[in-house]
Amino acid sequence: MIEQSLVIGARGTNIVRPRDALALYVYAERRNHGLHFWIYFEDRAARTAARHPETVYAALGLRSRPPRPQPDDGRARTAPDGGADPCRNRRPERSSKPAIRT
Repeated sequence: MIEQSLVIGARGTNIVRPRDALALYVYAERRNHGLHFWIYFEDRAARTAARHPETVYAALGLRSRPPRPQPDDGRARTAPDGGADPCRNRRPERSSKPAIRT
């Protein structure tokens, strides 16, 4: 069995949001057919919503590894996959919407 904190930490809002969006449908199905329609999904959403994500992450001891600084020698850097670094020498994107003048 998978530890509850792992499921909550990995899937958190991806469990709660769909359940909230489908709640009216789920309860209508239960009322109309007398079934425990999606009872496990609802239980998982209730357990997830009851725990704040930062609490779950801290309990799991999750760590981070930010990107290491790269020396700036003036040359274009390459990404780990060998492609050009998409963040270096990027041109500002132009909007397709006309500028609003006041």
